[in-house]
Amino acid sequence: SGAELLYVCTAEEASVAIKSFSPELMVMPSYCFGRIADPETQEAEQEAFLSKMADVVPRLHSLCLGPGLGRHEAVLNSVARIIEEGKTRGLPLVIDADALWLVIQRPDIIKGYAGAVLTPNAMEYRLLSKAVLGDEAGDLRQLCDALKGVTVVQKGPVDQIFCSSQPGFPIPIRVEEEGTPRRPGGLGDLLAGVLATLLAWNSQRRGSQLRACQAACVLIRRASRAAYEKHHRAMVAPDIIEELGPAMQKLFPA
Repeated sequence: SGAELLYVCTAEEASVAIKSFSPELMVMPSYCFGRIADPETQEAEQEAFLSKMADVVPRLHSLCLGPGLGRHEAVLNSVARIIEEGKTRGLPLVIDADALWLVIQRPDIIKGYAGAVLTPNAMEYRLLSKAVLGDEAGDLRQLCDALKGVTVVQKGPVDQIFCSSQPGFPIPIRVEEEGTPRRPGGLGDLLAGVLATLLAWNSQRRGSQLRACQAACVLIRRASRAAYEKHHRAMVAPDIIEELGPAMQKLFPA
């Protein structure tokens, strides 16, 4: 979707496989899962992880957390501290997948931070709403009110986007554009990555964060539809990546 430099900070055990996927990815082995999961080496590995991230975070214009992260407590505790570092630097934070699990357990980590964007699917939304409002079926506006300035992208057949602190948007933005009837694994990860790129650009131009979220949802839907028209039921997430460039050019002509 146009990111100029992409840092993938991941476990050492996964880094070789990720490096082999594309030469454009700047893969940074940031911790060893074996050591961070071992009580005898856990504390030292957490500190090493945070030290490596402290070198990376100042280079970033946005930070996406969650895809492929896993839910080990020691890893999530380290990620909580990385979120705090991102907040200190005013970075746009896209919080997806397993990082959402962390927020569900500890909502105060992001409460009140206007640069945070949460991207829950249906199940994650129910868990988040239960954690914050005490009700799995909580209204999106009530949830955002309780989160005090955080933006939520509620994914579904119709994506809904809201932030209680953004003037001019009294009701959620609805993205109803046709996407694909097939929803392969990894589609949410693609949205999170595209969103991180658009939020980075948006923060540089001081634009509307809600409009950046809307653009990301539309872009993924258009790219997904184009991929499905070519591959039909055999479509997988990497096929959508191939369509992001053309879809981006139509949506935002260079």
